Amino acid sequence: MFRRLIILLVMLSGTFLTACHGGGGAGAGAAGAAWEGAMPPFDLQYGDSTPTYVTGEPIPFNEPHHSGGAIERYSVSPALPAGLSLDAGTGVVSGTPQASSAATDYVVTGVGPDGSVQAVLRITVADKPVPPIALNYTQASSVYEVRQSIAENRPHPTGVVVRYSIAPALPAGLSFSEDQGTISGTPLEASDARDYTVTGFGLPNGSQSDGQVAVEHLTIAVQGEIVPPLPEPPTPAAPTGLRYQHSWAVYAKGRPIFVNTAYHDGGAVQTYASTQPLPAGLAVDPATGDISGTPLETTATDRTYTIEAVGPGGKASTQVTLRVVEPGTWTAVPGTMSTPRYAFAQVVLPDGRVLVTGGRASGQAALDSADLYDPNTGRFAPAGRMSVGRFYPLATLLPNGKVLVAGGRGVEGPLTSAELFDPNAADPSAAWQPAPPMNSAHVDGAIAVRSDGNVVVTGGDVSPSGPLMITNATDIYAPLSGANGSWSQGPALGQGVMFAQALPMQDGARIVLPAGTAKTDRGTGATSVAQTLAEPWDGWSVENMSNGARSQYASWLASPTTALVFGGMGTSRRPVDTVDLYDATAQTWTSVPGLATPRTNMMLTPLNGNSVLIAGGGVDSGLVGTDTAEIYTFDPADPAASSGAPIRPMNSIRIGGGATTLADGTVLVIGGWDNVSAQRYWDTAELYVP
Repeated sequence: MFRRLIILLVMLSGTFLTACHGGGGAGAGAAGAAWEGAMPPFDLQYGDSTPTYVTGEPIPFNEPHHSGGAIERYSVSPALPAGLSLDAGTGVVSGTPQASSAATDYVVTGVGPDGSVQAVLRITVADKPVPPIALNYTQASSVYEVRQSIAENRPHPTGVVVRYSIAPALPAGLSFSEDQGTISGTPLEASDARDYTVTGFGLPNGSQSDGQVAVEHLTIAVQGEIVPPLPEPPTPAAPTGLRYQHSWAVYAKGRPIFVNTAYHDGGAVQTYASTQPLPAGLAVDPATGDISGTPLETTATDRTYTIEAVGPGGKASTQVTLRVVEPGTWTAVPGTMSTPRYAFAQVVLPDGRVLVTGGRASGQAALDSADLYDPNTGRFAPAGRMSVGRFYPLATLLPNGKVLVAGGRGVEGPLTSAELFDPNAADPSAAWQPAPPMNSAHVDGAIAVRSDGNVVVTGGDVSPSGPLMITNATDIYAPLSGANGSWSQGPALGQGVMFAQALPMQDGARIVLPAGTAKTDRGTGATSVAQTLAEPWDGWSVENMSNGARSQYASWLASPTTALVFGGMGTSRRPVDTVDLYDATAQTWTSVPGLATPRTNMMLTPLNGNSVLIAGGGVDSGLVGTDTAEIYTFDPADPAASSGAPIRPMNSIRIGGGATTLADGTVLVIGGWDNVSAQRYWDTAELYVP
């Protein structure tokens, strides 16, 4: 805020003060033309725009910052989670959350005498701490000037951080906030470039041994002050490495965007500007370089803009590509996978990237390749190869940030093997590590993480070929046992099933396995039985669901104690539209209003608040792919008022693809199979922009 107030005061007095955002210290610039007329506020943003909080724990003050004119009052819509409040005078968000809530967008509006500005906060409230993964400082490498105030360098952590530390001590005159992790002040003496280690603790008394820390290395140097009469002052360092958090982004018309933050290395920057006008409603902050605002017109296609950062030592430039579409639009991403994929595994990594691995393509029964989607660029990059090709593999994110991939069907038949993907590996070809094999094969089984961090893998097909052979075996993976974990045999299911999904209810203290395909005396068909494994993990119990038998369905954890099961294949071997609601506290199943379209093998992912997007899958006989989509809205206060409503269809028919909600609220749909019009597997992806 200090930096922004200084910029405003100097602009009003006719003198242009230089500032830095991302790299070295600020330096004085040339005098500019006097400002005439009123100035509206702009570039409103919060210290943490996508925070994750923990119920019962006071949150650190989340303070707003803005440029331009004054803001007199703040408001937010919808109401913040219970226990949190917004100060109408300062815009500060504070309090102690009282209950968990899904990721929800809250639009904060700041109103001043000369205009208004908006920012979006995406707040998630979890029942337990989310371990910090990365700190993401604004400036990774900085060069400051002696006796010149620096721009505040702040972290943007992934996960919950409650306390920070830094070592060694900062140069004289600079201060470090243990609560916020910010670096500020005015350096008093020159110092050579030095590495400083910042540690963010996820628990008040956390240590590295319990995995609740994130570490980032910063480089800081302080240049000696220029004291006249030096004959030849040193040449100021030029800014380098100008870049944006999102080099490619797609926005919805009329919706405030999440601020696209600018970063740079090297010397100071006095001003930022775009060489051509951005889409109407968006602007580059001349002091920070950040792109913010509310787009007012669509662009239909990608448009590329060059941003320049000018400082006393020179200038740097970079390009950003932006697209503005109508809300509710499906739009293609610019990148494609290394190969088409169908029936693969898909996992969102802690840093926001999406891992897709295995599956099937034309002429290839089981793929061993993997790709990583980067939402900051809209493109895929190869992510090495697994030890074996896997069709219908099982995969989940482990508490340590690695991904476990197990089972599936290989070229020779069902697989017992497993392996680990390390997203932090510098070389993608070395990212895959072997893990011990399971006791049983599992093809299209179910996987979930228990509350103790161990993984449950159960059910699935084990037939080498021919008629289905469905297993009731359960394998338990302990990731902290040995170098790469170990497997043990768990309690057998009461009834073996496949085409089912495991739900980690009550934060993993109860694993619920609804319905699925079972083998009976009458043959193979869907079952209406739900099976539950709860602490102390010694056996599966059986409960009857409310809407009859189903398999190849989709499921959603609406809360730690509430789950919904959607559609699937019924006993008539045709898709159903029914929806079952499970209450883990009461251990009861009830029926709620159904889908707009009966479907199987659909893609499902949460949207804002209590809504989910359901897309693609099979209709008619269940084997006919579709491009249709709908949004199902669940009303926790009155479940009978829940409903599904059709939306625009996807650009392609997709069955056997994957869907993921990204950090900005858009939905990424990847791969799949068009078995109707194009008769092909897809290597493409598209975004749904709410």
